[in-house]
Formats: sequence, structure tokens, C-alpha cells
Amino acid sequence: MMSKKPIYSIVLILILFLNCSEGSRTYHDNEYGFSFDYPSDWKVANESIHHQVLIYEPVKDTVNQVATNISVVVKSNHDIPLNIRAELIEQEWDDSNQYKNFEILEKRDGIFQNEKAVYYKCQANVEDFPVMWRKVILIIDDSFYDISMTTTKNKFDEKNLVFNDFLNSFSLDYSKN
Repeated sequence: MMSKKPIYSIVLILILFLNCSEGSRTYHDNEYGFSFDYPSDWKVANESIHHQVLIYEPVKDTVNQVATNISVVVKSNHDIPLNIRAELIEQEWDDSNQYKNFEILEKRDGIFQNEKAVYYKCQANVEDFPVMWRKVILIIDDSFYDISMTTTKNKFDEKNLVFNDFLNSFSLDYSKN
């Protein structure tokens, strides 16, 4: 008689696969050679100031017009080392009048896509809304990648799961860089 464990395992794998494939879309950036998955009900916007891809959830809070967004900004790096690039970002935060009570909650060095990266978790008030964000910065060849999520403080734990899924799906085609 066949054990029920293999059957349950197969059913569980199929359920997980169907749930994952139903709830997300994949974005491919041909210019810079990256791709990522994002929730199927979110929107995508491209801006060309540097190279930015912004995905954002539909606004559900019609009173405060608050939505979560995830962005990928790609800039030419001009041979600036990662630690100096991180200091420049921190200086931008310090110089900005946009943030009240700005605070870096966590900063750590790590690895992302097999490259050295700096990870941030920050909070501030933006127009009296308590906002939190996570940011991953890395340099590949001569391109600087700034990947971040911004959301309200009360949604951070929930949206952080979405951002983790996003980061896990993020893929670079090094031949494009």
C-alpha cells in the first residue's frame, strides 16, 4: 500500500505553485537587464529622469491617499565605491526638508545578487504621516541600483512581506550591464 505522505507533498506543492503564479506578474526591463515579480493588482510606472521603475498598490485609503510603492532606480555610478555611495544617500536624507524626525533604524552590509550591498530600514514623518521604508543599494559594473519600498508605519510588517517576495524574485541579466 502506498504511503499518503508523497501524495500530500505533491498536492501541497501544486497548491503553492498555483497560489504563487496566480497572484503575481513579472516585469522585464530590457534596457538594464533586470526582472522582478510584483502583485498582480499593483500598477507599474516608468520614469526616465535616471532610470526608475515604480510599482505601487492601488490606493485603498481614499481619505489619506496613502499607498505602498516599490522602486528600482538605476544610475550611472562613475566609479564611486559602495560605502561612499551609501554616505551620499544618507547625506541626501539629512539635507532633505521632506522628512521630519528621520531615523535610520538599521544599516547593515550584506550580499544581494552575489554583489556587496548595503541594507537600510528607516522611518520618518512625511507630511505628518509616519512612514517607513527599506532600501537595498548595490553597484554592478558601472551602474548603481537603489531598490526601495515605502509604506506607512502601520502597514510596514504586512508590506515588508511583499518586499521580501519582490527581492527574492529580482533577477539581473549581467550581459545587459
